[in-house]
Amino acid sequence: MLPPDLRTGLARILPPDRVHLDAVRTRVFALDASIYQPRARAVVDIESEDEVTALLGLLREHGAGVTFRG
Repeated sequence: MLPPDLRTGLARILPPDRVHLDAVRTRVFALDASIYQPRARAVVDIESEDEVTALLGLLREHGAGVTFRG
């Protein structure tokens, strides 16, 4: 579950159609060929360098990790 303050921060940075918190999408994006099966708490679609910068700042404030894919 994504903490409410982190969810609010994401909403300030990205439009709602580019923040995905549903179980299906977070599970699909968490999988790769390894035996380790982490669970993503959110999947976001980034479209600019400014969004990357803002997102990384938000995650740093909350001590949250990030994995880039694609």
